[in-house]
Amino acid sequence: MVRMRPPIIASDSPPGEKLLFQKFEELQGAENWIVLHSLDIFGDIPNGQGEADFVLLVPGQGVLVIEVKSHTKIKAKGGVWTLGNDKPSNRGPVRQAWNAAHAIRNYLQNQKVDIYDVPIAACVWFTNANNEDVEPSIQWENWMLLYAKDMPKPLHKTIEGVFAGAISTFEKGKLRFSSQRAPVQKLEAIAKALRPEIVIEKTAEMRVAEIAGWAKSAVEQQLDIVEAIRGLTKPFLLQGIAGTGKTHIAIHEAKQAHMRGERTLLTCYNSLLAEYLKSELSGYARVEVKHFHKFMTDLVGTENIPEDDRAWWSETLPKLAIEKLVELPLSERYDTLIVDEAQDLGLATYLEVMDFSLEKGLENSYVLFTGDFQHQGIYLDGSAALGNYRTSIKNLSVLNPLSKNCRNTKALGDQVMDYIGEPNAYSGYLRKDEGLPPSPGIAQNNAEISSILFSELDRLTKLYKSENIVVLSSNKTMLEQVLASKNVARTELGKPATGKIRWGSVQSFKGLEALAVLLVEFEPGYGASKETFYVAATRTLSEFVFVYPSSLLAKVF
Repeated sequence: MVRMRPPIIASDSPPGEKLLFQKFEELQGAENWIVLHSLDIFGDIPNGQGEADFVLLVPGQGVLVIEVKSHTKIKAKGGVWTLGNDKPSNRGPVRQAWNAAHAIRNYLQNQKVDIYDVPIAACVWFTNANNEDVEPSIQWENWMLLYAKDMPKPLHKTIEGVFAGAISTFEKGKLRFSSQRAPVQKLEAIAKALRPEIVIEKTAEMRVAEIAGWAKSAVEQQLDIVEAIRGLTKPFLLQGIAGTGKTHIAIHEAKQAHMRGERTLLTCYNSLLAEYLKSELSGYARVEVKHFHKFMTDLVGTENIPEDDRAWWSETLPKLAIEKLVELPLSERYDTLIVDEAQDLGLATYLEVMDFSLEKGLENSYVLFTGDFQHQGIYLDGSAALGNYRTSIKNLSVLNPLSKNCRNTKALGDQVMDYIGEPNAYSGYLRKDEGLPPSPGIAQNNAEISSILFSELDRLTKLYKSENIVVLSSNKTMLEQVLASKNVARTELGKPATGKIRWGSVQSFKGLEALAVLLVEFEPGYGASKETFYVAATRTLSEFVFVYPSSLLAKVF
């Protein structure tokens, strides 16, 4: 079936165009044909603006511009055209059609669209008149003119005949085409270039830019805090629930330290967050960004890393790192330390490494810790981590918590906090758009969970670019199996790619954000908790969907 773009025709269109539109619309056995109707053309034509009545894109044939004339009487004699009662003109419809074809070819070439092996031709169709008064002329060939008598003929054959005439003419001019001419993929690209689908709404890029503006506002609102502490040689801890601008403040302070000429370490637990921070600070040479375990392993230089040995990471590795740091001259250690998502790094052993990494130690350097110790203690208990900071750093100054949300909308933020039993946790929202509340999907078993997941994915991909959608779960193994069962175009969180959704564990996405986040949990609910729900929900900039087995809801909430 032919794809008509647009799929409707205006009621005041000429009768010949209506007839031909209907013929294309009803044509059977024309899979992958594309018909662009009423294509406006600006520039590259004699009078600066024109229109192609129909542009056909036919696989295996090429591109054909059809100029439709609905007149019941036509005359072409001595190079002069007279159409009905119109004024005679030597600029007839054939030239009009070919001007449009040349303009289309030039536009596609300028846009770097691949038209190699794609013939581009033109013809005129007199839908209500025949050729009794049309003399042969050097100005056109017979295949360029169709008449009312051609209307009842099989449309397939008529179009193929025009392309056959065009190919013959082109070959006389030494232009050759292969037997594989005009493949579907090239025609799709041509159609997209000539008539892109335009939706007048905020694009993904506009949304991201808008969110960046809100985040910047959040930083500006907290400048009274950071201005008060900047330059003081003591450590500070800044708390705030998700979405209150902690990471943006950490980035801001790292840039300020660079400008002051201080050698600075910006670190965190999450490797993906570290990559994001690194990209944000790529032009700041005095700021070194590493996730904390990478920082330690680089110091130690070990190649035999026991991935699943938690004691090695939390006890052995820090001791080895300290041994290396002790050997470093004080001048090679850092002046400033900034730790984002600090609730994940609140072990006494880690704090000792941080102490030795600074030339003047934790208590005598400018140090800023930012974190959510109340809700995001997935790797460590938040209150225990905060206790370790207070115990290990005697002069630590714990600042008043941030409470204004600059990432989520009120509709989402209020509902999420209500789910976890802390309504009114945010003191306000910087975003002014209304937004959407979380969208739940409740299932009875894992099979039903998969069905809801794919249904929601199908819906979301119609609203957002695939690369702006993230699918998370506490059970990464199960999620991978389910996504693989439908061969979903996907990529892991750390390897973004155009046209593919990102997927991974909730824990890996801490500190990051996406336009749409879909959280799916499976029976028996391994790893699922209020904390994982909260982390996933507050990472979204626009829409949050969660799919849970009903048995797990009661356990978590």
